[in-house]
Amino acid sequence: MSVACLYAPAGLEPARQQSLAEACLRLSSQVALRGGEAVFVELAGSQRLFGELRLRAGLRVLARRLAPGAPLWLGWGAQPGEALARACHDPAARAEGPAPLPLDALPLQSLQAYAAPFGEDDEVRGQVQALLAALAALGLRSLGDFMGLPAQGWGERFGPHAAVLRERLEGRMAVAWPRFSPARRLEESADLRDLETLSSGPNDEALRFHLKQLCDRVAARLRGRGLRAAGLALTLSFEHLKHAEDAPPWRLTLPLALPVAEPSQLRRLLQELMEQAARRRRLPRPLQGLALAVTATAPGFNPQREAFGSQEDEQEALNGLQGRLIARLGPDQVFYAQLRQRHLPEQAWVRQRQPPPPLPPQPRTGWATVPRPSRLLQRPLLLTRAVDWLVYWGGGDKTRRWQALDWQGPERIGLPWWEPAGPGPGLVDSPARDYWRVRTAEGQDLWVYSRQGDEARGGALWLQGWWG
Repeated sequence: MSVACLYAPAGLEPARQQSLAEACLRLSSQVALRGGEAVFVELAGSQRLFGELRLRAGLRVLARRLAPGAPLWLGWGAQPGEALARACHDPAARAEGPAPLPLDALPLQSLQAYAAPFGEDDEVRGQVQALLAALAALGLRSLGDFMGLPAQGWGERFGPHAAVLRERLEGRMAVAWPRFSPARRLEESADLRDLETLSSGPNDEALRFHLKQLCDRVAARLRGRGLRAAGLALTLSFEHLKHAEDAPPWRLTLPLALPVAEPSQLRRLLQELMEQAARRRRLPRPLQGLALAVTATAPGFNPQREAFGSQEDEQEALNGLQGRLIARLGPDQVFYAQLRQRHLPEQAWVRQRQPPPPLPPQPRTGWATVPRPSRLLQRPLLLTRAVDWLVYWGGGDKTRRWQALDWQGPERIGLPWWEPAGPGPGLVDSPARDYWRVRTAEGQDLWVYSRQGDEARGGALWLQGWWG
């Protein structure tokens, strides 16, 4: 056995450690991790293909590329304990120049690496520390001094851990490797080149066909695992030209506020993402390949569909619509309106990122509900009244006027008695308002109001919304 150990004295982030371990799988199928500190690779079979010097250089390159800024020490040994001990205590592990120390010259603290190479155990660590203190009291300083002690009666003199450590140093007791399994990634790719001519640059119909296939395969894998996509990444690769530098691929990312699993909604989201990227910059070369990856997932379930309803389809379509709006307008411009118990229209709702829960069924009463306009303004607009005309002086093309034919009302709406009147959103500076529904000759019903006390100032009118 020949084992390499990449050890990070300052620790490694979990994502970087996972990436480094997955890259090491190209060299060997036997890879193990140690907490957030080290990556072990068994390279006995790989040495026949590449050689030890080439493997050492390749591992150092991987360490610099996948863990930049974090020093990684490379230890090499016949077993995991020796590889970890050299990575921690051998100066040759920190640079390529010096020759490695003999095994007998390693300090006595290296026994901790042999005791638990793949993970720390507080109980074992405490017992080995007590053993090291006893051996240091006898004047032992290195592994050579430890191995120089007589082999008889080790268990009675130093305890069972000393006998186990001696057998591991001699290579007579192997350590079970914990299995490293890389995280399964939901990725699908498609080659856009023509099978007969291998020409790049598919037309729009072929591009939509390949994109639909990617979405169908990804959606099937999501449903099989009971998941929904919470983030997507689409990679566009371009045609390779001889005697020309390759164009770097485009990686388009799309976080989803609401998880989606239906293939039709995934396809619409990705089409919107590609169209936005094409509007911002021009494609450098014809497309050659597509790759779709799910970067984040959320737990999901596949409820049984109703035979005579489409509630699930409607909810999935709503989630996809929100994702497309966020991709086009930005995450801060898309929100839901959550209703509140307020009488004033501009205070009757608040912004909310997640869809509000469905309203409970309202009990039927004998009182008819007062109709409300289909369009409400966030801030009321000041109107000028001239005989039968209502005019909004917005300036230029924003100026509007309506001829009033009929006034229905008034309906008095006021603040709750426990809330003091004062300036606030929507010019709320009066305890009550008188609302009218004004039918106009233009065929549009307006919802206007006047504030209490404005009669003395000419009866100012404000436009709150309209019907139709």
